[in-house]
Amino acid sequence: MTQRINKINRKIYISWFYQNRWPILACLIFITILFFSGLIPFWLGLVGFIFLSLTILLANRVDEKYLSPKNKPNAISEINDKKFKLKKNENIFEFTDILIEPTFILDEKTIILYMNKAAKNEFPGAQSASPISFFFRAPKFVTSIEKAIKNNQAQNINFTQSLHNEKYFSCSILPFNFSAAKNKKKHIIILMHDITAQKRAEKMRSDFIANASHELRTPLSSIMGFIETLQGPAAKDEKARKKFLKIMHAQAQRMSKLIDDLLSLSHIELKEHVKPSDDIDLSQIILSVCESLQNQAKEAGLKIELNILPSPTFIKADKNELFELLENIIDNAIKYGVRGEKIEVILQKSKEKDFAYQLNIIDYGIGVSKKDLPRLTERFYRVDADISRQKKGTGLGLAIVKHILNRHEAKLNINSELGIGTNVEILFKK
Repeated sequence: MTQRINKINRKIYISWFYQNRWPILACLIFITILFFSGLIPFWLGLVGFIFLSLTILLANRVDEKYLSPKNKPNAISEINDKKFKLKKNENIFEFTDILIEPTFILDEKTIILYMNKAAKNEFPGAQSASPISFFFRAPKFVTSIEKAIKNNQAQNINFTQSLHNEKYFSCSILPFNFSAAKNKKKHIIILMHDITAQKRAEKMRSDFIANASHELRTPLSSIMGFIETLQGPAAKDEKARKKFLKIMHAQAQRMSKLIDDLLSLSHIELKEHVKPSDDIDLSQIILSVCESLQNQAKEAGLKIELNILPSPTFIKADKNELFELLENIIDNAIKYGVRGEKIEVILQKSKEKDFAYQLNIIDYGIGVSKKDLPRLTERFYRVDADISRQKKGTGLGLAIVKHILNRHEAKLNINSELGIGTNVEILFKK
């Protein structure tokens, strides 16, 4: 900015000399005549010339200072206007960089003139000197910008932007002018506030009530029925009491697991739009999960075979969520892979250019039909509800997996055939 202002100052000085060239030339001729006539020495003539030239320049500069903008010479007026605009524009840009919310400055044609640092981080695809409609496809948002320009009135809207994940923004669209100079042009400043967490919290509350009431009704009804039986006909039957208490305990555990999964899912959904920033060694997490599930695999008559890359295999991830992700998938492989003899866990470098690592978890169990595959990550979806309950499944495991993968911008592929087994493939970014 300093270099640009210095350049403008040089233009101003050149303009002053050019405008006063004839008086200065007259002084030079007059001093020269006096010198060659022998009336004054050379040094006195030189001092006199410099003094008269500076007097003329300073006098004209003072006059220009008190002239109205309309009476200024065109060159000076134009340069001062540019200098004024430069200072003011760059002050606005510096101010927007202080803001923690994404902020855009547009011209009257909705071309992006400037984006602050928060906007560049939030919308890396957006670029200056391009129409903002290239990057925001929400018709309501674009229409509100056009309305603000046309009516010169501020607009406040909420809109949704879908990239890797759906995000919600509250947006203020404010028309303004850069300067008080002539040839005013309308500009737009757009302030965005991310309200995704708020929207997700609202949706989470409504979904939680609906899903929890549906899934908890069966075990609660079962427990209430057994309590009534124990209070009535089986009050003195010791054998029946032990049997019913065992069933009630199993139903209470089922409810506890269901509530834990619902809380975990809601917690993950709230953070789904926030990218993880920790460097986590994927190989180490896989080893930890497999070690924690070894006893469960042995009880099911299965062996977990590991074929993974040596450490370090760092990715940007949330350690706890990554552990839960792998635990859910390998736990499913153990529960539904009992017909096979082993579960294979393979980590290798990805062949897809956008991803760094490929993880495959393969079981040789009952498999899943092709018609059920697209729905496996839906909440409470079960291929076989009776088998799922026998395995103490809640129907939320793969829904949790899906949301964790969305947050990590990872890719999930599930291939399965009935009677052959299932291959769960996950592609992770660096």
